[in-house]
Amino acid sequence: MNYNQAHFDTTVVENLNKKIDMIMQCETLVLDSIIAFLKSTKSLPQTENFNSFIHLIIKMRFNIDAANQLLPLLKGDYRFKTSINVLYRSSLDDTINIYYLLGFVLTDNATKRVSENQTSLGNELDILHRDFLKSACKIIEAEIESDIYYSKLNQIEYVPKPGTEGWMDEMIKANQHLFNSQKNAWKNNKEIRVSSNPLFKDMYPDGNSAISETNKIEFIQKKGFERSFQLTQLFKYFSQFQHFSPKMHDFLLTTPENDLEYYHKMLVEVLCVVFECNQILITEDKELTKDIFNANIVNLFKLYNEYHS
Repeated sequence: MNYNQAHFDTTVVENLNKKIDMIMQCETLVLDSIIAFLKSTKSLPQTENFNSFIHLIIKMRFNIDAANQLLPLLKGDYRFKTSINVLYRSSLDDTINIYYLLGFVLTDNATKRVSENQTSLGNELDILHRDFLKSACKIIEAEIESDIYYSKLNQIEYVPKPGTEGWMDEMIKANQHLFNSQKNAWKNNKEIRVSSNPLFKDMYPDGNSAISETNKIEFIQKKGFERSFQLTQLFKYFSQFQHFSPKMHDFLLTTPENDLEYYHKMLVEVLCVVFECNQILITEDKELTKDIFNANIVNLFKLYNEYHS
């Protein structure tokens, strides 16, 4: 007898397994759509800075695929939802990032087509990259401290690893456009956005440090996205499985019914955001990819409604 059978009656287990099968089918539909989209963009030259959308979608594809592999484990022990929820949290971060970045895509007023110059989008990507670099600096600094510590512990001479001497200079050299040499510090958000379109002047998240998911959702809302509340709901829910509270264990032991509902909402958002990317990126057959998305979004809700009928 597995964990679920020991804690729930037969009817609950049967319904739970059916719903898990439904979510797995939904994940497969979304993965099929993502793969079709990625194939349609393969090796095609994109507008300036648009490759980042493709890279984010690739990242989502692997996280959802991994969740799909783990879902059958819920049939034996629903507590595996913790690992799956962390994967969904990562996919949601990527979804929020795409919606946020799409808000900086400019179109030509005359033709309504995507502009060739996407400097504002590039500046937001630079802010994300600067934060990535700052984290990388912390990792390298801690690694050097760790190596020194273990050298002392083992009473051996500390020998720097290849590449650890002068690493900061090399990093700055490779990213000069993000470093303020006069201040001897990484540029802040305002400095990076100096060439951005004035259109966004009053819309930027407050502050000059890293942009939080909450800040990004607020920006998305300002841009008129009607389901920003759903991004908040999903983000806060999945985040609960990364954070700790003395009552977290009780939260873990609740049945995964709510989690499965959130998986479905999350998959809808993933499909929708990839569809938005399909609208602006260069693809081999935009109409064919569009038809696949439309069919799969219908199938996504059909599967959900069949379960609840």
